[in-house]
Amino acid sequence: MAENSARRRAGRDLSALKEIEMKLREAAQADMDQVYMMGFDIWGEGQAERVYLEQCRASPKYKAGRWYALADERLILLSSLVTYKIGPAAAGIGSIATPPALRRRGLATRLITDMLALLTQEGVKTVFLFSDITPEFYEKLGFRKLPAGLQRYPKSACMAWGTPVPEIISAPGFTPPAYF
Repeated sequence: MAENSARRRAGRDLSALKEIEMKLREAAQADMDQVYMMGFDIWGEGQAERVYLEQCRASPKYKAGRWYALADERLILLSSLVTYKIGPAAAGIGSIATPPALRRRGLATRLITDMLALLTQEGVKTVFLFSDITPEFYEKLGFRKLPAGLQRYPKSACMAWGTPVPEIISAPGFTPPAYF
């Protein structure tokens, strides 16, 4: 009985999210601690929140990217990611995170889809990411894994979207991006 009640609540929560107006926006400096904390349970590795936030704030990698968030009409942040320019028509996305209480509701999918549309408008033809989760999640969005011989990291699959993988890897001098 309690399980059915929880399912009904989850279904109402999910349907309520479908009715909420959501918009992709560049994250403001004032948003950054909240953005960083979306992935604390995954990337915090047992650290105190204060230490984790200090490391995120000081990260040259994080400072080099442009952060985006999916926000609702009340400007509440629902999901976030960072983008990196890695070539004239290529970009990378990473640190995709959603607060634990909002996961498995399609928010990251919406965020990534909106981000891919924006990057395409900006002239980006190829988007890379490193999947630390099952690659099938990203394959549903059109990403494809690079061949095994081009994978640099055993626990993260390098994937590409946009330009077909055979075309990417046959380009003269192609090397997969480093983890961003």
